[in-house]
Amino acid sequence: MFSSFIKGQKLYINDRHEEKDTENEDREKLYDKKILSLLERGDVAIFGAKINQFLWDYYRKLGLAKIKKDDIFFVSDFLGYKSLTKALLEDKILLEEFKKRKFDFISPYIESESTRKLAEKINSRLYRDSEITSWFNNKIKYRKLLEDCGLPAISGYKVENKKEIRKAYDKLKKQGFEKVVLKKGRSVAGFGIWKVENIDKLDLNKNEEYLLEGFVEKIFLSPNVQYFIGRDDIKFLTATDQIFGESGFDHKGNIFPSRLEKLPELKQKILNYSQKVCDYLQNKKCFGFVGIDFIITQNQDVYSCECNVRLNSSTFPFFIVSKLFPEQNVSWHSFTLKTQPIEFEDFYRKNKKLFINRIGDYGIFPVDIDLLNSYGEGQFFAVHKTNKKVKELINKIN
Repeated sequence: MFSSFIKGQKLYINDRHEEKDTENEDREKLYDKKILSLLERGDVAIFGAKINQFLWDYYRKLGLAKIKKDDIFFVSDFLGYKSLTKALLEDKILLEEFKKRKFDFISPYIESESTRKLAEKINSRLYRDSEITSWFNNKIKYRKLLEDCGLPAISGYKVENKKEIRKAYDKLKKQGFEKVVLKKGRSVAGFGIWKVENIDKLDLNKNEEYLLEGFVEKIFLSPNVQYFIGRDDIKFLTATDQIFGESGFDHKGNIFPSRLEKLPELKQKILNYSQKVCDYLQNKKCFGFVGIDFIITQNQDVYSCECNVRLNSSTFPFFIVSKLFPEQNVSWHSFTLKTQPIEFEDFYRKNKKLFINRIGDYGIFPVDIDLLNSYGEGQFFAVHKTNKKVKELINKIN
Protein backbone atom coordinates (compact mmCIF):
# COMPACT_ATOMS: atom_id res chain seq x y z
CA MET A 1 0.00 0.00 0.00
CA PHE A 2 2.67 2.49 1.00
CA SER A 3 5.47 1.10 -1.17
CA SER A 4 6.13 4.50 -2.74
CA PHE A 5 6.76 5.92 0.75
CA ILE A 6 8.32 3.06 2.71
CA LYS A 7 10.39 0.48 0.84
CA GLY A 8 10.54 -3.17 1.81
CA GLN A 9 8.20 -5.97 2.88
CA LYS A 10 5.60 -4.80 5.40
CA LEU A 11 3.09 -6.34 7.78
CA TYR A 12 -0.03 -4.17 8.04
CA ILE A 13 -1.94 -4.14 11.32
CA ASN A 14 -4.46 -1.30 11.31
CA ASP A 15 -5.17 -1.47 15.04
CA ARG A 16 -6.96 1.68 16.22
CA HIS A 17 -7.16 0.43 19.80
CA GLU A 18 -3.42 0.88 20.26
CA GLU A 19 -4.19 4.62 20.35
CA LYS A 20 -4.63 6.00 23.85
CA ASP A 21 -8.07 6.67 25.36
CA THR A 22 -9.94 4.00 23.37
CA GLU A 23 -10.01 1.45 26.21
CA ASN A 24 -13.69 2.15 26.96
CA GLU A 25 -14.75 1.86 23.33
CA ASP A 26 -16.58 -1.27 22.21
CA ARG A 27 -13.91 -3.78 21.10
CA GLU A 28 -15.92 -4.68 18.01
CA LYS A 29 -15.45 -1.13 16.75
CA LEU A 30 -12.01 -1.95 15.44
CA TYR A 31 -12.41 -0.47 11.93
CA ASP A 32 -9.29 -2.41 10.90
CA LYS A 33 -10.68 -3.06 7.40
CA LYS A 34 -10.27 0.59 6.42
CA ILE A 35 -6.96 -0.45 4.92
CA LEU A 36 -8.26 -3.44 2.95
CA SER A 37 -9.08 -1.77 -0.38
CA LEU A 38 -5.58 -0.27 -0.54
CA LEU A 39 -3.63 -3.49 -0.04
CA GLU A 40 -1.60 -4.63 -3.06
CA ARG A 41 -0.26 -7.98 -4.25
CA GLY A 42 2.77 -8.73 -2.09
CA ASP A 43 1.34 -6.97 0.98
CA VAL A 44 0.64 -8.96 4.15
CA ALA A 45 -2.06 -7.96 6.64
CA ILE A 46 -3.66 -9.19 9.82
CA PHE A 47 -7.27 -8.51 10.83
CA GLY A 48 -9.50 -9.30 13.78
CA ALA A 49 -12.42 -10.90 11.94
CA LYS A 50 -13.06 -12.50 8.57
CA ILE A 51 -13.46 -10.31 5.50
CA ASN A 52 -16.92 -9.86 4.00
CA GLN A 53 -16.55 -11.74 0.70
CA PHE A 54 -19.09 -9.60 -1.13
CA LEU A 55 -17.15 -6.47 -0.12
CA TRP A 56 -13.87 -8.00 -1.25
CA ASP A 57 -15.37 -8.94 -4.63
CA TYR A 58 -16.71 -5.38 -4.96
CA TYR A 59 -13.24 -3.95 -4.31
CA ARG A 60 -11.60 -6.28 -6.81
CA LYS A 61 -14.01 -5.28 -9.58
CA LEU A 62 -12.68 -1.75 -9.06
CA GLY A 63 -9.07 -2.94 -9.26
CA LEU A 64 -8.55 -2.59 -5.50
CA ALA A 65 -7.65 -5.01 -2.65
CA LYS A 66 -5.25 -7.02 -4.83
CA ILE A 67 -3.67 -8.69 -1.79
CA LYS A 68 -3.51 -12.49 -2.08
CA LYS A 69 -5.78 -14.58 0.15
CA ASP A 70 -2.75 -16.44 1.54
CA ASP A 71 -1.28 -13.14 2.73
CA ILE A 72 -4.23 -12.29 4.99
CA PHE A 73 -4.23 -13.55 8.58
CA PHE A 74 -6.66 -13.40 11.48
CA VAL A 75 -6.23 -13.40 15.26
CA SER A 76 -8.61 -15.70 17.10
CA ASP A 77 -10.60 -14.18 19.97
CA PHE A 78 -9.23 -10.65 19.53
CA LEU A 79 -12.24 -9.37 21.51
CA GLY A 80 -10.74 -10.96 24.61
CA TYR A 81 -7.84 -8.50 24.54
CA LYS A 82 -7.50 -4.74 24.83
CA SER A 83 -6.29 -4.49 21.25
CA LEU A 84 -5.70 -6.59 18.14
CA THR A 85 -1.93 -6.16 18.59
CA LYS A 86 -2.06 -7.45 22.18
CA ALA A 87 -4.03 -10.48 20.96
CA LEU A 88 -1.39 -11.15 18.30
CA LEU A 89 1.38 -10.97 20.90
CA GLU A 90 -0.21 -14.00 22.60
CA ASP A 91 -0.57 -16.04 19.38
CA LYS A 92 2.64 -18.12 19.22
CA ILE A 93 1.73 -19.82 15.93
CA LEU A 94 1.19 -16.52 14.10
CA LEU A 95 4.30 -14.97 15.63
CA GLU A 96 6.38 -17.88 14.36
CA GLU A 97 4.83 -17.57 10.91
CA PHE A 98 5.59 -13.83 10.75
CA LYS A 99 9.13 -14.38 11.97
CA LYS A 100 9.70 -16.72 9.00
CA ARG A 101 8.42 -14.09 6.58
CA LYS A 102 11.16 -11.63 7.55
CA PHE A 103 9.32 -8.31 7.33
CA ASP A 104 11.39 -5.16 6.93
CA PHE A 105 8.75 -3.10 8.74
CA ILE A 106 5.52 -3.36 10.68
CA SER A 107 3.07 -0.75 9.36
CA PRO A 108 0.58 -0.07 12.18
CA TYR A 109 -2.21 2.46 12.59
CA ILE A 110 -0.05 3.98 15.32
CA GLU A 111 3.30 3.04 16.83
CA SER A 112 2.92 1.94 20.45
CA GLU A 113 4.68 -0.06 23.13
CA SER A 114 2.78 -3.16 21.91
CA THR A 115 3.79 -2.69 18.27
CA ARG A 116 7.38 -2.20 19.43
CA LYS A 117 7.21 -5.54 21.25
CA LEU A 118 5.64 -7.14 18.18
CA ALA A 119 8.48 -5.87 15.99
CA GLU A 120 11.02 -7.35 18.40
CA LYS A 121 9.26 -10.73 18.55
CA ILE A 122 9.22 -11.18 14.76
CA ASN A 123 12.64 -9.60 14.13
CA SER A 124 11.16 -6.61 12.32
CA ARG A 125 11.14 -2.88 13.08
CA LEU A 126 8.98 0.25 13.11
CA TYR A 127 9.52 3.17 10.75
CA ARG A 128 9.57 5.52 13.75
CA ASP A 129 10.14 4.90 17.44
CA SER A 130 7.03 4.35 19.56
CA GLU A 131 8.30 6.72 22.27
CA ILE A 132 8.70 9.52 19.71
CA THR A 133 5.16 8.89 18.49
CA SER A 134 3.84 9.02 22.04
CA TRP A 135 5.70 12.26 22.83
CA PHE A 136 4.42 14.25 19.87
CA ASN A 137 0.85 12.92 20.15
CA ASN A 138 0.68 14.41 23.63
CA LYS A 139 -1.27 17.68 23.45
CA ILE A 140 0.67 19.20 26.34
CA LYS A 141 4.09 18.31 24.97
CA TYR A 142 3.05 19.43 21.49
CA ARG A 143 2.82 22.96 22.89
CA LYS A 144 6.58 22.74 23.52
CA LEU A 145 7.05 22.05 19.80
CA LEU A 146 4.94 25.09 18.91
CA GLU A 147 6.99 27.23 21.28
CA ASP A 148 10.28 25.95 19.82
CA CYS A 149 9.00 26.68 16.30
CA GLY A 150 7.87 30.19 17.23
CA LEU A 151 4.24 29.35 16.45
CA PRO A 152 1.23 30.70 18.39
CA ALA A 153 -0.80 28.48 20.71
CA ILE A 154 -4.18 28.98 22.35
CA SER A 155 -3.65 30.08 25.96
CA GLY A 156 -3.53 27.05 28.23
CA TYR A 157 -1.82 25.52 31.25
CA LYS A 158 -0.77 22.05 32.35
CA VAL A 159 -2.75 21.00 35.44
CA GLU A 160 -2.67 17.93 37.68
CA ASN A 161 -4.95 18.80 40.59
CA LYS A 162 -7.87 21.06 41.53
CA LYS A 163 -5.64 23.73 43.03
CA GLU A 164 -3.74 24.09 39.74
CA ILE A 165 -7.03 24.08 37.83
CA ARG A 166 -8.41 26.96 39.89
CA LYS A 167 -5.24 29.00 39.36
CA ALA A 168 -5.22 28.28 35.59
CA TYR A 169 -8.95 28.98 35.34
CA ASP A 170 -8.55 32.41 36.95
CA LYS A 171 -5.70 33.27 34.55
CA LEU A 172 -7.77 32.30 31.51
CA LYS A 173 -10.74 34.33 32.77
CA LYS A 174 -8.50 37.40 33.11
CA GLN A 175 -7.42 36.87 29.49
CA GLY A 176 -11.04 37.21 28.38
CA PHE A 177 -12.09 33.58 27.89
CA GLU A 178 -15.73 33.02 28.81
CA LYS A 179 -15.37 29.22 28.76
CA VAL A 180 -12.53 26.74 29.17
CA VAL A 181 -11.75 23.25 27.90
CA LEU A 182 -10.10 20.41 29.79
CA LYS A 183 -8.03 18.03 27.65
CA LYS A 184 -6.23 14.83 28.47
CA GLY A 185 -2.62 14.82 27.35
CA ARG A 186 -3.46 11.89 25.09
CA SER A 187 -6.87 11.41 23.51
CA VAL A 188 -8.36 10.63 20.11
CA ALA A 189 -11.46 11.57 18.06
CA GLY A 190 -12.89 13.82 20.76
CA PHE A 191 -12.49 11.35 23.64
CA GLY A 192 -10.86 12.99 26.66
CA ILE A 193 -11.90 16.57 25.82
CA TRP A 194 -14.55 18.38 27.86
CA LYS A 195 -16.05 21.83 27.83
CA VAL A 196 -15.98 22.81 31.51
CA GLU A 197 -19.15 24.21 33.04
CA ASN A 198 -18.16 23.93 36.71
CA ILE A 199 -14.48 23.46 37.58
CA ASP A 200 -15.33 22.56 41.19
CA LYS A 201 -17.02 19.35 40.00
CA LEU A 202 -14.05 18.10 37.97
CA ASP A 203 -12.78 14.67 38.94
CA LEU A 204 -9.24 14.11 37.62
CA ASN A 205 -7.50 10.77 37.33
CA LYS A 206 -4.43 10.58 39.54
CA ASN A 207 -0.98 10.54 37.90
CA GLU A 208 -2.36 11.96 34.65
CA GLU A 209 -1.55 15.29 33.05
CA TYR A 210 -4.29 17.57 31.73
CA LEU A 211 -4.38 20.79 29.78
CA LEU A 212 -6.80 23.55 30.74
CA GLU A 213 -7.20 25.74 27.69
CA GLY A 214 -9.25 28.74 26.66
CA PHE A 215 -12.30 27.80 24.61
CA VAL A 216 -12.45 29.48 21.20
CA GLU A 217 -16.17 29.93 20.62
CA LYS A 218 -16.34 31.19 17.05
CA ILE A 219 -14.31 28.99 14.75
CA PHE A 220 -14.17 29.89 11.08
CA LEU A 221 -12.52 26.70 9.86
CA SER A 222 -10.89 23.50 11.24
CA PRO A 223 -8.50 22.13 8.60
CA ASN A 224 -6.37 19.02 8.83
CA VAL A 225 -3.16 18.94 6.79
CA GLN A 226 -1.38 15.65 6.10
CA TYR A 227 2.24 14.93 5.22
CA PHE A 228 4.62 12.04 4.86
CA ILE A 229 7.91 12.78 6.59
CA GLY A 230 10.76 10.78 5.12
CA ARG A 231 14.35 10.63 6.22
CA ASP A 232 15.40 12.94 3.40
CA ASP A 233 12.23 14.67 2.23
CA ILE A 234 8.80 15.88 3.32
CA LYS A 235 5.80 15.27 1.05
CA PHE A 236 2.54 17.21 1.29
CA LEU A 237 -0.43 14.85 0.84
CA THR A 238 -3.70 16.70 1.32
CA ALA A 239 -5.68 19.31 3.22
CA THR A 240 -9.26 18.63 4.33
CA ASP A 241 -11.83 20.36 6.53
CA GLN A 242 -12.88 18.46 9.63
CA ILE A 243 -16.52 17.87 10.54
CA PHE A 244 -17.44 17.82 14.23
CA GLY A 245 -20.55 16.80 16.16
CA GLU A 246 -22.67 18.82 18.56
CA SER A 247 -20.02 18.86 21.29
CA GLY A 248 -17.60 20.56 18.92
CA PHE A 249 -14.96 17.93 19.70
CA ASP A 250 -16.23 14.56 18.39
CA HIS A 251 -14.85 13.95 14.91
CA LYS A 252 -17.51 13.04 12.31
CA GLY A 253 -15.61 13.10 9.03
CA ASN A 254 -13.65 15.20 6.54
CA ILE A 255 -14.39 17.30 3.46
CA PHE A 256 -12.18 17.64 0.39
CA PRO A 257 -11.26 20.03 -1.05
CA SER A 258 -10.68 22.26 1.94
CA ARG A 259 -12.12 25.77 1.84
CA LEU A 260 -8.49 26.85 2.12
CA GLU A 261 -8.30 26.40 -1.67
CA LYS A 262 -10.36 29.58 -2.02
CA LEU A 263 -8.41 31.41 0.69
CA PRO A 264 -4.83 31.59 -0.68
CA GLU A 265 -3.39 33.77 2.09
CA LEU A 266 -4.74 31.54 4.86
CA LYS A 267 -3.68 28.43 2.97
CA GLN A 268 -0.13 29.70 2.64
CA LYS A 269 -0.05 30.57 6.35
CA ILE A 270 -1.19 27.03 7.22
CA LEU A 271 1.41 25.52 4.90
CA ASN A 272 4.16 27.69 6.37
CA TYR A 273 3.18 26.66 9.91
CA SER A 274 2.96 23.00 8.85
CA GLN A 275 6.37 23.07 7.22
CA LYS A 276 7.94 24.31 10.45
CA VAL A 277 6.22 21.53 12.39
CA CYS A 278 7.31 18.88 9.86
CA ASP A 279 10.90 20.15 9.84
CA TYR A 280 10.94 19.88 13.63
CA LEU A 281 9.52 16.34 13.55
CA GLN A 282 12.00 15.27 10.89
CA ASN A 283 14.88 16.68 12.92
CA LYS A 284 13.67 14.58 15.90
CA LYS A 285 13.53 11.46 13.66
CA CYS A 286 9.75 11.37 13.80
CA PHE A 287 9.22 9.86 10.34
CA GLY A 288 6.07 8.59 8.64
CA PHE A 289 2.50 9.82 8.17
CA VAL A 290 1.45 12.88 10.15
CA GLY A 291 -1.75 14.94 10.33
CA ILE A 292 -1.68 18.45 11.79
CA ASP A 293 -4.95 19.92 13.08
CA PHE A 294 -5.60 23.67 12.96
CA ILE A 295 -8.34 26.04 13.97
CA ILE A 296 -8.89 29.38 12.29
CA THR A 297 -10.88 31.90 14.31
CA GLN A 298 -13.42 34.39 12.96
CA ASN A 299 -10.64 36.99 13.26
CA GLN A 300 -8.46 34.83 10.97
CA ASP A 301 -6.04 33.91 13.75
CA VAL A 302 -4.41 30.53 13.08
CA TYR A 303 -3.58 27.97 15.78
CA SER A 304 -2.38 24.40 15.55
CA CYS A 305 -4.15 22.48 18.33
CA GLU A 306 -2.62 19.03 17.92
CA CYS A 307 -0.51 16.72 15.81
CA ASN A 308 -1.69 13.22 14.90
CA VAL A 309 1.51 11.20 14.51
CA ARG A 310 -0.26 8.17 12.99
CA LEU A 311 -2.59 7.38 10.14
CA ASN A 312 -5.52 9.81 10.14
CA SER A 313 -9.17 8.96 9.43
CA SER A 314 -8.95 10.90 6.17
CA THR A 315 -5.73 9.14 5.09
CA PHE A 316 -7.74 6.21 3.74
CA PRO A 317 -10.25 8.09 1.52
CA PHE A 318 -7.41 10.29 0.25
CA PHE A 319 -5.48 7.29 -1.10
CA ILE A 320 -8.59 5.43 -2.31
CA VAL A 321 -9.85 8.46 -4.26
CA SER A 322 -6.37 8.87 -5.75
CA LYS A 323 -6.68 5.34 -7.16
CA LEU A 324 -10.27 5.65 -8.39
CA PHE A 325 -9.90 9.13 -9.89
CA PRO A 326 -6.21 9.38 -10.82
CA GLU A 327 -6.55 12.32 -13.19
CA GLN A 328 -9.75 14.05 -12.08
CA ASN A 329 -10.46 16.92 -9.73
CA VAL A 330 -13.22 15.69 -7.45
CA SER A 331 -14.85 16.50 -4.12
CA TRP A 332 -15.40 13.96 -1.35
CA HIS A 333 -16.82 13.75 2.17
CA SER A 334 -16.08 10.90 4.62
CA PHE A 335 -18.86 10.00 7.06
CA THR A 336 -20.29 7.35 9.37
CA LEU A 337 -23.61 6.00 8.16
CA LYS A 338 -26.07 4.78 10.79
CA THR A 339 -29.08 2.69 9.83
CA GLN A 340 -30.90 -0.47 10.86
CA PRO A 341 -28.64 -3.55 11.04
CA ILE A 342 -28.37 -5.03 7.55
CA GLU A 343 -26.03 -7.27 5.57
CA PHE A 344 -23.77 -5.23 3.29
CA GLU A 345 -24.79 -7.22 0.21
CA ASP A 346 -28.47 -6.39 0.82
CA PHE A 347 -27.64 -2.76 1.53
CA TYR A 348 -25.57 -2.51 -1.65
CA ARG A 349 -28.25 -4.11 -3.85
CA LYS A 350 -30.90 -1.74 -2.51
CA ASN A 351 -28.70 1.27 -3.24
CA LYS A 352 -26.60 0.01 -6.16
CA LYS A 353 -27.12 3.09 -8.32
CA LEU A 354 -25.65 5.29 -5.59
CA PHE A 355 -22.41 3.31 -5.28
CA ILE A 356 -19.19 3.67 -7.28
CA ASN A 357 -19.39 0.69 -9.63
CA ARG A 358 -16.40 1.34 -11.90
CA ILE A 359 -13.31 3.52 -11.90
CA GLY A 360 -14.29 7.11 -12.68
CA ASP A 361 -17.89 6.69 -11.46
CA TYR A 362 -19.14 9.17 -8.90
CA GLY A 363 -20.93 7.73 -5.90
CA ILE A 364 -20.66 6.15 -2.46
CA PHE A 365 -17.69 3.99 -1.44
CA PRO A 366 -17.66 1.57 1.55
CA VAL A 367 -14.47 1.91 3.60
CA ASP A 368 -15.33 -0.41 6.53
CA ILE A 369 -18.67 -2.20 6.90
CA ASP A 370 -17.85 -4.76 9.63
CA LEU A 371 -20.48 -3.29 11.97
CA LEU A 372 -23.24 -2.83 9.41
CA ASN A 373 -24.99 -6.14 10.12
CA SER A 374 -24.68 -5.85 13.92
CA TYR A 375 -24.75 -2.15 14.80
CA GLY A 376 -26.14 -0.74 11.56
CA GLU A 377 -22.98 1.36 11.32
CA GLY A 378 -20.50 1.75 8.47
CA GLN A 379 -17.62 3.96 7.38
CA PHE A 380 -18.14 5.46 3.90
CA PHE A 381 -17.21 8.37 1.71
CA ALA A 382 -19.08 10.02 -1.14
CA VAL A 383 -17.33 11.49 -4.17
CA HIS A 384 -18.62 13.71 -6.96
CA LYS A 385 -17.65 16.67 -9.09
CA THR A 386 -18.73 19.30 -6.56
CA ASN A 387 -19.44 19.54 -2.82
CA LYS A 388 -23.09 20.22 -3.60
CA LYS A 389 -23.38 16.94 -5.54
CA VAL A 390 -21.55 15.08 -2.76
CA LYS A 391 -24.06 16.33 -0.18
CA GLU A 392 -26.92 15.19 -2.41
CA LEU A 393 -25.42 11.68 -2.55
CA ILE A 394 -25.08 11.52 1.24
CA ASN A 395 -28.65 12.72 1.71
CA LYS A 396 -29.87 9.98 -0.63
CA ILE A 397 -27.93 7.17 1.09
CA ASN A 398 -29.13 8.39 4.47
